[in-house]
Amino acid sequence: MREFIDWARQRPGEANYASPGQSSAHHLATELMSRSAGIRMQHVPFTAIYPALLGGQVDAMFDTLPGPLAHLESGRLRALGVTGTKRLAALPAVPTFAEQGLSDVDVAFYWGFVAPAGVPESIVARLNAEIGRILSEPEIRTVFGKWGIEAGGGTPQAFGSRIARDFARWRDFIAVTGLTLE
Repeated sequence: MREFIDWARQRPGEANYASPGQSSAHHLATELMSRSAGIRMQHVPFTAIYPALLGGQVDAMFDTLPGPLAHLESGRLRALGVTGTKRLAALPAVPTFAEQGLSDVDVAFYWGFVAPAGVPESIVARLNAEIGRILSEPEIRTVFGKWGIEAGGGTPQAFGSRIARDFARWRDFIAVTGLTLE
């Protein structure tokens, strides 16, 4: 990561990165990392990110697992760091950004289920229980583990709180940086 930061610092505004689009989590995470590292990179939205990265049209990207695993295993891509507070089981040799001196690049990518407002509590509780049961099945945990995904779960209230915290964090980050969203 330090080598990449030094390389990008020598090319202010020339080094670039791909994301699936303006306002994507990947776009925001890379902007957060860039500002934390004190570098300026050009954002290049792509619909076909891997061909662009592997073909040399862009210099870097953030992605979520399992997307890059096959390219990492083949040696065609190199992982420079992972977000979060601990190393990933699927990439144990890849240090976190915090381990590399970028402690404020703590971005969690996650998936969850949501329902329209007004869905009865009994239905939300039943869906939550069934999703939790499925996520605890050994076969699901094994498949997710191979993909580098930690199956979670929890209460709808905890997930709602997480979404609200993340929304506030990114809203404030966007306001401070002046990024435009689509």
